[in-house]
Amino acid sequence: MRIYKAVSDLPVELRILLDEIKRALDSRADADRAAIANRDAIAAGELRIAELEAASKELDARAVMAEAKAAGDISLKSDAGKAAKAADKAAADLADVRRIHERRVAAVEHLHAEARAIDETISSLKKRLQTDMRAYCNQILCAANEDLIEACSPLIPVIQAVAAVNGMMPNGGLARDWLDCAKLISPVDYRSDHLSGHVRVHGTDLLAGDGSLPDLPVGAATAIQEIVSISKALSQHKNFQLPKALQPEAPPRSAADQRRYDEQAKRIRLAEEEFDRRQERAKEPSKERGYTHRVGGSHTSRASEVNVMHASGPLADDWSQLDGGAPSKHTGRGTP
Repeated sequence: MRIYKAVSDLPVELRILLDEIKRALDSRADADRAAIANRDAIAAGELRIAELEAASKELDARAVMAEAKAAGDISLKSDAGKAAKAADKAAADLADVRRIHERRVAAVEHLHAEARAIDETISSLKKRLQTDMRAYCNQILCAANEDLIEACSPLIPVIQAVAAVNGMMPNGGLARDWLDCAKLISPVDYRSDHLSGHVRVHGTDLLAGDGSLPDLPVGAATAIQEIVSISKALSQHKNFQLPKALQPEAPPRSAADQRRYDEQAKRIRLAEEEFDRRQERAKEPSKERGYTHRVGGSHTSRASEVNVMHASGPLADDWSQLDGGAPSKHTGRGTP
């Protein structure tokens, strides 16, 4: 496959950069090891200097004592000379050890400076490596994309056939949801969005084809067209309903019936007007108006009014004889 060849073909620039990084890391490791060794030698040198300083002081004190005794006794002159030579040798050894110690301290400081310089170099090499690695990864992904295109070529006609059948099938199609998910995004120049726990990938769909759908064979097209026609007929079908029976028309009233009807309507209207007037009087703040009042209840002046709903006598007969009028606002019965 092309992807393996792309992985094997390491770019020359990347190879050179990797060698530079390896040398820088080796130099950094050598500097660390040298600094550690010098620090150990410095610690040992400090102990040696402390010992030599103590010995030199002791020998200087002996030389001074011997010189003082030799001043009074000539026979001790040789001992004084030996003590002085021993003190001088100890001082020389101390000076040599101190010089070595100072050189080692300077060497450690130099190694630290070298390590810092190497660290700066490694930081710049990291940035170069990121750039070169992006180019190298893009080279690999392009090769993988070519392998995927070659592998997907036999699948595209199958998916287009499913899409063609889906476009002709009724009732939502054959596999619309599956077609929405049947995608293979190219690894080149893709991007993804993470929203509310869902990942949405954008890029080139390698299974999309050229966008045109194939024509179905005659047998398949005929079968689907038959299903479509029957489904359309079913969607237009309505359940059978019996026709509504015609309401017989009321015979026209005679002149006498119409006159009685008008008189009854007039009496009802007058009764309703009287009821309205009494309602208005009940609302007036007069202390002389008569009504009963129940504790915790409402006025009962309504009971003393004309209740045409339950009235008896001629007014009730008027209500029972009126037909077809509009409902009254107080009684709910019809008025002409």
